[in-house]
Amino acid sequence: MTGSIVGRVLSKSGSPLSGVKVSCEGGDTLTLPDGTYRLEHLEPKIYVVEVAIQGFETQRKKVAVKDEEGVVADFHMNDAVGTGVIHGHVLDKLRGKPISHGTVTLILPLINKYASVNSEGHYEFRNLAPGEYKLYFSTQHYEEEMMTTTLRDGEVKILNISCRPSNRVEPPWG
Repeated sequence: MTGSIVGRVLSKSGSPLSGVKVSCEGGDTLTLPDGTYRLEHLEPKIYVVEVAIQGFETQRKKVAVKDEEGVVADFHMNDAVGTGVIHGHVLDKLRGKPISHGTVTLILPLINKYASVNSEGHYEFRNLAPGEYKLYFSTQHYEEEMMTTTLRDGEVKILNISCRPSNRVEPPWG
């Protein structure tokens, strides 16, 4: 006889989180678009269920599974907050001068973060938890650039992005 653990993974505001890894000693799964998950065919005993995804604090709960019984374990995830910083300048690769417009996107599994490039070409992301991050820069008249970096706890990392001017002609409607 086996049991199961079922539940939902939600953001702090109550929105369902899709594609989040939920695991325990008996296996793992990913949440569906509505935030639900199901761990099945578990022997009766106490399990530690862990929910982890970049951008949120990892959570763990002890859950007791009994024969042929579904146990509900819902998780409300808090944003991961750290002391790390990624900042730098966006530069024209040919002239070495700052690009004073555009957006740098910090790509995360569920909710991206955005930083506008100021008039000096500077961007900044603060309060980042340790982990691997992808940065993507996009603006008119320049080729898009992507970088990957790993940030340690409390680290301040300077990442300057050099972009090559684009030869393509943008239609007036975008």
